[in-house]
Amino acid sequence: FSVAAEIGFGPRVLTGDAVLPLLVAHQDCGPLTVQDVPAQGWGAGAQIIVTGRMASDATRLRLYDALVEVIGDREATVDVEILNPNLCAVEAALPQAPSKGFQVIFGFGDRPDPNPAARYFVGENPTIDVVIPAAVTDGNLWVSLVDVTGTVFHLLPNLNRPANDIATLREGRSGEVTVRVAYSVAEATGTPRMAFVVDDSIMGKSKIVILYAPSPVFDTLRPMSESVSSFAAAIAGQEAQDQMSALFSIDARILTTETP
Repeated sequence: FSVAAEIGFGPRVLTGDAVLPLLVAHQDCGPLTVQDVPAQGWGAGAQIIVTGRMASDATRLRLYDALVEVIGDREATVDVEILNPNLCAVEAALPQAPSKGFQVIFGFGDRPDPNPAARYFVGENPTIDVVIPAAVTDGNLWVSLVDVTGTVFHLLPNLNRPANDIATLREGRSGEVTVRVAYSVAEATGTPRMAFVVDDSIMGKSKIVILYAPSPVFDTLRPMSESVSSFAAAIAGQEAQDQMSALFSIDARILTTETP
């Protein structure tokens, strides 16, 4: 008889020190975290759940494989949001900052229905509204669309709509105020307003980024559109990055375009 045995149980107690370096080594779209790390480590049969954002399914799979090699008789779950390299480049450039409570409402240009799922198909005309919280009565607002092709469209402010101070956007209204930043084709026809129709060249995830600060940040208006690398460099190049995180608040929503 020929007998071979392999023991794959792994360490009796698995500590965070064995897992956390793997997250740092594989993160490609901002920090990854492990939910509820036990103070004494994970015992046999425990579940290790990783959350955060990653640039692709391929990098998610590589992290999963690396975890499996060290966790032994435990279950690994890599529950991350998959973006894309362009969105991740902007994520990396933005300072760490809290939410200010701005909301994004997606709709359709040809009908009044809302689109809470933020999913659009080829030929559809997205409308985008930003809701200013009731408590925000001054300061400045920037709204940009980072699309899957690596282009950043500046919805507010831009050369055709330069006013981005909250007082002007409110137009004397109190409470929550809704400001349209991407219009229906009918609303935009014959005007400088911005409107989009989904075509098959922009399939995937795009991101609406809302920046708020008490005072202006950029010395001049950004162009109507620019590359992700140019926008990221403009943000990263601002003076006193440590102060930017205190001045900025950041809110965002993902928009997905796909074929039927």
